Amino acid sequence: MAESIDVDNVLRALGKYKRYTIIQIIYNYFICVYLIAFPMLVYVLVGYSPPHRCKPLNDDLYKYGLTDSINVTYTVIAEENCHTVLSLNISNTTQTMNVPCIEGYVYDINQETFVTEWNLVCDKAGLGELTQNYFYCWASGWCFTVPIPYRIDLDGNQSVLLLCCQ
Repeated sequence: MAESIDVDNVLRALGKYKRYTIIQIIYNYFICVYLIAFPMLVYVLVGYSPPHRCKPLNDDLYKYGLTDSINVTYTVIAEENCHTVLSLNISNTTQTMNVPCIEGYVYDINQETFVTEWNLVCDKAGLGELTQNYFYCWASGWCFTVPIPYRIDLDGNQSVLLLCCQ
């Protein structure tokens, strides 16, 4: 049978602020800040959602599946952020139609962000915010820290503390 180790003696031998504790402080407060905090700040720059509007429609509305007739004349009333307002002339009657941005979007900046690269605006705006939530959950390690209080209640402070510090 294996010899039992007295954990209290090991912790006393390490002392309060010896080499091990200082290395842990350096690791936790300096290295982790550079690995987690700065990438969180990068989201402010690459996750920026710039002002945008719909690209103009290039083809006939029939090709987009918006009308049943082939030659429908239309005029653009307004180009908004997430849709274009059209005035259709069908059989001498005028109808107004809100058309989503089928051709994509035009952004008012020249730089690339992941929002502009994947068109995460309008109905897909929540996906850009979801990537930030996933990153924050990963960075905070919530999936690993949630069971720790439960384990402390079952096993005691010392064993969980030693397990977490490895």
